[in-house]
Amino acid sequence: YAARSPIANVVNIKTPLLVIHGGKDDIVPIGQSEKLVAELQKLNKVFLYKKYPNAPHGFISTGSADANNANKEIADWFIKYFK
Repeated sequence: YAARSPIANVVNIKTPLLVIHGGKDDIVPIGQSEKLVAELQKLNKVFLYKKYPNAPHGFISTGSADANNANKEIADWFIKYFK
């Protein structure tokens, strides 16, 4: 698993990356996205990190206010970088 993780391959990331993470994710610890973001910063990669403090894992499909905001972020990201 380690060899396939985003952290192990961060130097190969060429595409602008949007990282969205729920603060109450009980499947993927928030520290994993924070570590990825720290590496992206060190390597001067193009990225945006959005943390939703009260959101659980998979929240973007729930229809909640956080989900609506995250889905807007995703749409805006695609419009900006992948017209």
